[in-house]
Amino acid sequence: MSGMVELEEIVEVHAAMVRRIATVYERHPDSVDDLVQDVWIAVWQAQPLSDSLPDPAPPPDEATAHAMRLTRLIEAVRSLPENLKVVASLYLEGMPIKDIALALGISEGNTSVRLHRAKSAISLSFGDPS
Repeated sequence: MSGMVELEEIVEVHAAMVRRIATVYERHPDSVDDLVQDVWIAVWQAQPLSDSLPDPAPPPDEATAHAMRLTRLIEAVRSLPENLKVVASLYLEGMPIKDIALALGISEGNTSVRLHRAKSAISLSFGDPS
């Protein structure tokens, strides 16, 4: 399998996740598009690519059913301070706390504290005082 075909498969599998993360960092559609493009250029430059990447995209019917909640969640994450936003974004994409800590160069304890603070702020934005 050629590198271009592999890259096309990676983009197809992960496009939704990359776009979701980009929308957390950029509000304007053109800026989101630019950020997504930058990500794919970086992926292309990081060839060779792995053949065993999981499919993070939810089924279309599930994505449709949760569209309004997802919009509210994105807005809640966008409103977080940067240090909480990055932890929450990575966690929401399914990254384990240990890997988040490693990626950010902070301790697992600090990562857990930031995640707890992010969850609390998001809950408050959804009207849940707990």
